Amino acid sequence: MLAMHDAPSPATFTASAAAPLRSWRLKRGERIVLAVVLAALVVFGFVHERRTALRNQPMTDLGVFACAAWAVASDANLYAISDWHGWHYHYPPLMAILMRPFAHPLPEPFPELSPGVARTAANTPWGYNLTGVSSQYCPLGARNARFFWIVAGWYLLSVALLLLSLHTLACGLEGAPLSDGPPEEAVVRRRWWLRRLLPMLIVVTSIGSELSRGQVDLTLLAAISFALYFAVRGRPWVAGICLVFPACVKLFPALLGFWPLWRRRWTMIGGMMAGALLGLVAIPALTCGPTRTVALYRDWVNVLLLPGLGAGNDASRAAELTGMNSTDNQSLLAFIHNWSHRGMTLEARRQPASAAARAAAALAGLAMLAAACWAARWRRNENTRSAYGFAGMLTGIMLLMSPVTHSFYLVLLIPLLMALVDSGLDVRITPRHRCALATILGLFWIVDLIIRLVPKNGVVPTLGLPTLTVLMLLTAGAWMLHGDTKGSDA
Repeated sequence: MLAMHDAPSPATFTASAAAPLRSWRLKRGERIVLAVVLAALVVFGFVHERRTALRNQPMTDLGVFACAAWAVASDANLYAISDWHGWHYHYPPLMAILMRPFAHPLPEPFPELSPGVARTAANTPWGYNLTGVSSQYCPLGARNARFFWIVAGWYLLSVALLLLSLHTLACGLEGAPLSDGPPEEAVVRRRWWLRRLLPMLIVVTSIGSELSRGQVDLTLLAAISFALYFAVRGRPWVAGICLVFPACVKLFPALLGFWPLWRRRWTMIGGMMAGALLGLVAIPALTCGPTRTVALYRDWVNVLLLPGLGAGNDASRAAELTGMNSTDNQSLLAFIHNWSHRGMTLEARRQPASAAARAAAALAGLAMLAAACWAARWRRNENTRSAYGFAGMLTGIMLLMSPVTHSFYLVLLIPLLMALVDSGLDVRITPRHRCALATILGLFWIVDLIIRLVPKNGVVPTLGLPTLTVLMLLTAGAWMLHGDTKGSDA
């Protein structure tokens, strides 16, 4: 097993924060690498704008959130409106409320034309495909200028949250304040950079998919990262508020609450309860009013929560989200469903998952949770890497147990990946164990790349390869966690 990682005590954290800050003077090679990364992000941003705001019909999910934010301001029903694709908003009200700065007016109705009349920019509002044109790309103008700046603002914010999450997680492991620069000693400095860069590179294709879709998972990653950072620095109340934010946006991250519950961190649980009350009740009620908030939650339960759990009769979101194989679903339920229907066409597999498949997925999830608790042991105290490992394993389990898990959700595994990278950088790990860990991380990276290159409507996405690699990561996390907690203080 891995030797226990030397994690700073709360006193060490205080001393570290009071020590002179390390400067951010970068070496020539580091400046070159950062310049290349910045250039790549700028190029990606231009490509992103071209396929979204500079296209007749934007290829992004951001329109859903932008239109939902507009619906909040205009007293429209969040769950009745849709973007130009006909896609609906699927989350509790909080995210739409927070997206108010990125609000976009609701799409104009798609006009019916007389037979034989071609669709042009003159007779069709922006946001819809034009037929009979050589290119679907369009110049920047009055019709798409607002969405152009919405896309740019959300892209810059998402990149900033990603980089801040990586730095925050690494600082927590190092027991350093966020304002600290890299150390001077060469070997320690190299590990400082590897903690921040390797987890990002392992899921770089998921990050690219997340950014190109204009999704919100990087905000959840930032909240989890700050929760871990504040927890290991002795601020459990703030950590609890941060930890519950993902559950206020997407319900299934509530499983992360099992971490402070298992460690008996009651102050952190108090912070989570306060944060849940704020995010799920107070903010929506103050923004939308109590009556409207109750109605919105009722609609959300009927159109999404119950169908996602295999209950209810509303199938309006089946083609977009809740149906098996309607999207690139990589959940454990989809894995069991697809393999129990192997040999059938993709269209035939779109039938709802059986009760037996749902029961099997639930039992497997409970077994994984029990394994994670066994590896973490029944202790109140844990070192920093163990905290990251346990919370990261719970994140992986919640991704597998969710009825629908898109492949780009894998960006949420960065805390677990950083813990595994940190264990690989530990000088006390044996070469054989380091090689095994590198193999697991390498396979995860390869599968994450392959799943982006193959056709979305082909056979490969239904094989559940990302599901298997997540299970491998969970196994590696349990192995690391058991070794780190073995011999810790009870």
